Amino acid sequence: AAGLAYIMGMTPAILANVISPESLLFIAILIIASMLILLSIGTAQWLTLRHQLPRAAWWIPANAAAWLFGLPAPFVGIAVVPDSSPVITFILAGILSGLLMGIIVGAITGFALVRLLRAASIGAA
Repeated sequence: AAGLAYIMGMTPAILANVISPESLLFIAILIIASMLILLSIGTAQWLTLRHQLPRAAWWIPANAAAWLFGLPAPFVGIAVVPDSSPVITFILAGILSGLLMGIIVGAITGFALVRLLRAASIGAA
């Protein structure tokens, strides 16, 4: 699932050399690739969770939301570093923004998992 997400993330950059980024085809591919990125990991995890938790399908949108809010962090973190900055500044910005991404994704998916587990324990009682 992570490999699929990576491939879909790279697809627009690769296709930009072949298809005009302003074309409707490119925009359609970008939308589809974005949806696959957001749904791939949560769907793969759901395949296991569905055997353990009732209503596990909620994991898919929760995971997609987590990545939707978390993925921009490294891009923004690197983008705010001035081009003339030393390499170490870019490295530190990448590390810190990557950590921020992990915190965001972990907080959202953690919240969702706690909710699913509570619902399962209430249903089992």
